[in-house]
Amino acid sequence: AVLVDWDAASGTLKAVKDPEAKITKMGGFGILGGFAAALGLGALPVGVTIAVAVAGIAAAVGYAVYRVASSYSGPSGRAQAPPSTRVWVTRAALLTAGLLAADFALKGIFWSSGLYVFHHIVPTRAILMAAAIPLNFVFAGWMLHLGHAQKAPLEGLRRFRANHPILGGLVWGALQILTFPVGVNDQRHAGDVAGRSPAVSKALGVFVVAAAAVLAGTLGNGLEGLVNAKVVDFIPVGHGRANLADFLVFFGLPLAWMTLDFFGAVRKAVAARKPVAMNFAKFWALPVLGMLGLVLSSAVGGWTALPLPAIYGAMFATLFGVGILGSQVYIQRRVAEMNDSFKDGEFQAAPSTPKFTAGYRLRRAVAAMLAPLAALPLMGKAAYQPKMGPRDYAALVERYKGRLPKVVITDYDDTFMDNSDGRGLVISDARLKLLEDLKAAGVRVAFATNRPLTGGSYAMSHMLVERMSPALRADFILSTGGGAEVFKFAKDGSTPETPVFSGPTFTEAERKVVSDILSAEAAKQGVDLAQGRVDTKPYEHAWMYGMGLDAAKKAATPEAQWKALVAERNAKITAVFAALEKGLKAANLEFAATLKFPPRDDLEPYIRLSKSTKAFAVKAILETVEAEGARVYPDDVVMLGDDFTVPGYDSAMPKSLPNGTAIAVGQAADARIPNVHFLGGGPDATEKFLRDIISK
Repeated sequence: AVLVDWDAASGTLKAVKDPEAKITKMGGFGILGGFAAALGLGALPVGVTIAVAVAGIAAAVGYAVYRVASSYSGPSGRAQAPPSTRVWVTRAALLTAGLLAADFALKGIFWSSGLYVFHHIVPTRAILMAAAIPLNFVFAGWMLHLGHAQKAPLEGLRRFRANHPILGGLVWGALQILTFPVGVNDQRHAGDVAGRSPAVSKALGVFVVAAAAVLAGTLGNGLEGLVNAKVVDFIPVGHGRANLADFLVFFGLPLAWMTLDFFGAVRKAVAARKPVAMNFAKFWALPVLGMLGLVLSSAVGGWTALPLPAIYGAMFATLFGVGILGSQVYIQRRVAEMNDSFKDGEFQAAPSTPKFTAGYRLRRAVAAMLAPLAALPLMGKAAYQPKMGPRDYAALVERYKGRLPKVVITDYDDTFMDNSDGRGLVISDARLKLLEDLKAAGVRVAFATNRPLTGGSYAMSHMLVERMSPALRADFILSTGGGAEVFKFAKDGSTPETPVFSGPTFTEAERKVVSDILSAEAAKQGVDLAQGRVDTKPYEHAWMYGMGLDAAKKAATPEAQWKALVAERNAKITAVFAALEKGLKAANLEFAATLKFPPRDDLEPYIRLSKSTKAFAVKAILETVEAEGARVYPDDVVMLGDDFTVPGYDSAMPKSLPNGTAIAVGQAADARIPNVHFLGGGPDATEKFLRDIISK
């Protein structure tokens, strides 16, 4: 291709002697053979083609970078140990090749359109480029090895230097020079920490991307310069140009350096049992001062030997500054994330995110959208939390096997023991053994039930406490009355005389308002109050209405007639409950009001009013545990219940602890409570889950 221009003096076209200067003067629009007509007549299509091609390359490169980074830390940023040497070498090599291909693809696009300029490579620079290629491979290889190492990789060299000071010192000094500015500080490895910290795991993934970007950037211009003795540029900078390789180097290099420094700071913090601290001043001082010096020296007349003009140096200084700023912001976020896990003088292994299937996540999202329509007759279970499949259950178990919950708060009836017959069951030997095994594994189990502590065969003392050994009762925590009271047993297992927490109680005036509303609405519905019964405690007011429909009457009544009587009874108590809620609102009384239908239709449904909820129980239980000196975070808590409907008895627990995990073992769970996972299966499912997470 020959660049020509119109010569006004001779009136003819003449070849341009200095094509690079001419192209620069023309703003980068070269005329290459038969492209003149295309550029002149189709500027818009050419521009669109270039834009689409560049966007496509950027999207492909961006996706490849994302896949490499997420393969280390996972899309959700869970803690993950680095892959094997063979795997990470392959990933880094493929990413480097992809970035290098993107660099040459962009150069090809602009070359074919004429929107480029090239600069010749002087012999001395060509020699430096040739030497830089193997050195860059060595440097990148060392950095990648250092980042992935499970322990300091140069212990053998240290021993060699101690035994052979002269030769060992020379080797050490050579490594110091070749790996500047990282040097031979091999305490910056992250392999053994990445599997326990999402912050380090994420940084390791990004570090691999940064190292590959630096290697691709240096190879991009270096290989082209060696092959063609010139480099094609297409980004205008004053009288010069830049290309993708420049951006890769000046953005990737600060991130690679800072990430390694972050790994070193983490190791120091873990050893000293102190929060991570980093000094970013050095990253700003050295490269920026060097670039500013280049700009100043290039601006002085007579310094023509310098390879870059002042405007070019200013651009590199700007690129480096932006790269350092972006890298600092990213690493500061990782430092903060790491320090958030610093608890009780230790960096706690953060919990991983369960790897639920895409189908399960989609079904949960759809159910959450449909949840407000749950009352419609045709919605059915579509508006409730979907049941976990085997793979999703395994993912949840795997999450807690990696880090056991510190506290499990569980309901008793139909969650830990089967109460489908309405009489309640005392704890079995198998479930007592489960409690003992959980305690031995370091899991604190507390119960949150509506039952009272004492009061005959219905009470928790009869159902559970009296059957526990003194060792199992030691420091045992029990919430009764639906969160109204919380008891902590003594270290010798003796029963406490007073609760550590007591919720608000009913006043006589409040109880009278409730009784008046119930009586008035019952009369409207034609309900015989003699067929109902009232149960009162200081913290609750309950009204049971069986309408005489007990097991004996069911046995003596035809099935169709029985179903009609049950439907009539349920409709009446539902109407009474709706009127009660409306009356309480009018009286400005705030109670936790629930209507409960037992699983068997020959048991009486009931309305329960309380000034406490199980949210009180969760708060008081966790405060009681932390009063012993142990810090409990929401992601360390698992809540189990059978009634996570709205306004179910157990629903207040996950609502009060949004970052905790709740598992529903009943018949349904409301999809508007996002941290509930529906397992079903009743008490047997509870036992299986707890057994699975503590099993080896």
